Amino acid sequence: KDKWNWGLTKSSAFEKYLQDSKGWVLSGKIDFIVPMVYWTIGGKPDFEVLVKDYADTLNKNKVVIGMSTTNFSKEESQKQITMVEELKLRGYSLFSYETARKLWEK
Repeated sequence: KDKWNWGLTKSSAFEKYLQDSKGWVLSGKIDFIVPMVYWTIGGKPDFEVLVKDYADTLNKNKVVIGMSTTNFSKEESQKQITMVEELKLRGYSLFSYETARKLWEK
């Protein structure tokens, strides 16, 4: 849900597709979710706000953050990884390997 009034109109999983991933986790229908949070820290939408919302509203072991490395710098990606680790979420999943490998190359 766009509870921060960012004006997201392209796709709303909850309203348009009736996807209630948080509700499914809370009800025990699924074991964990991998929300695709493909934005930057401080952007609009804001990666930090969205990730902290998942961390605050669900069991942290039930959340794996899907992150894009496709259009972001190595520094941005590393900040996002650090944030997810500090929040002690279950983990993160990077898309895609082709661009994520820059995180480990010198």
